[in-house]
Amino acid sequence: MCVMSMVMDDWQHRFPDLTPNQNSLKITLLEQEVKVIREELVELKKLLLAAKAYDDATGQPDCEIQEKVDLIKRIAEAVGLDFEDVFRSE
Repeated sequence: MCVMSMVMDDWQHRFPDLTPNQNSLKITLLEQEVKVIREELVELKKLLLAAKAYDDATGQPDCEIQEKVDLIKRIAEAVGLDFEDVFRSE
């Protein structure tokens, strides 16, 4: 398993009520919750970029599961962050 996928697996389990198969993700968060999640996503983004660099340097294949990518993107969008530079199409 590539490091990037492993990092997303761990992070995904922090949101047990949000499944990647939901058609529409509606999140109602208090202002403090948004701040905490946003801060965590900023750190996750740094970790994923480092994991991607490691995977590239060690010849690991891209193996991200689209459902995990979609979940992270939807939550990031809900708190005003962009992960396109992490999950860019090559």
